[in-house]
Amino acid sequence: MNRSELLGIFCDEARTHLAAAVEELDGLEPDAAQDLGELFRRFHSVKGMAASLGMDDLRRSLHDAEEAVEQARRAHRGLTAREIETLISHCRHALTRLDRMEGFEGETTTDGILAQARRALPPVRVDADRLDRLLDLVMSLSVSQQRLEHLLGLPEDPAMLAIRDTLAEAVRGLRREILEIRLLPVRGLLPLLERALRDWAREQGVKVALRVEGESTRIDRTLLERLVDPLGQLLRNAVAHGIEAPAERLRLGKPERGQIELRIDAGKDRVRFVVRDDGQGIDVAAVAG
Repeated sequence: MNRSELLGIFCDEARTHLAAAVEELDGLEPDAAQDLGELFRRFHSVKGMAASLGMDDLRRSLHDAEEAVEQARRAHRGLTAREIETLISHCRHALTRLDRMEGFEGETTTDGILAQARRALPPVRVDADRLDRLLDLVMSLSVSQQRLEHLLGLPEDPAMLAIRDTLAEAVRGLRREILEIRLLPVRGLLPLLERALRDWAREQGVKVALRVEGESTRIDRTLLERLVDPLGQLLRNAVAHGIEAPAERLRLGKPERGQIELRIDAGKDRVRFVVRDDGQGIDVAAVAG
């Protein structure tokens, strides 16, 4: 994937995050303590993407926004009216910068104009069902190619042997590429999990923040979809059985807001998800009863 394609994908995803951040900020009540995890994650994601593409001015602006939100999170407080206004300004500045990157200003050469035109094209998206069909086809092709090798045996003709090896490598390469396309970062699940976590915490009358490590880990899309329910259940158990009520936490000398940690460890052929919380632990007898 060349830089123009990466830039198109970046602009598309960054606009989604920044527009959502503006909407979230507009809905905040100044100085009211609330979960800022999703807002922090949006700034962090766009900042990381900007850094990877060498957009230092955009990275610095979003770093400042990220730091302002993180300071409020560490202090377990809400954002002030001035901070909200400043963060919205950061978002609008970044959105304007994205519009200029996909415009045609400053590109007067033919090559420059064509390059900008390519970047202005929407990124190519492949829907999930079509990707599944492609994977089924390439797996069928791989099986047929292996059966053909078995039936024909080892060719004596060097030219036929070269064709056989080239075909085998092409099928393997195609399968690798399709499997790679199916990989998605775990961070795609986080907004959904964080929203659910807020709802569960509200139901239980507790306060909780989610910290994630390894969110850039990429796994197969189908597996990622199947992880929603078990991960949600683990987080819900932490809220329902682990995290104490704010008053009880203060009595125990703990911060009023409970902390839940989700850690994703990727190995060579496995991915491990670990959920921990700083609450009282699960009363096994109560759950069993």
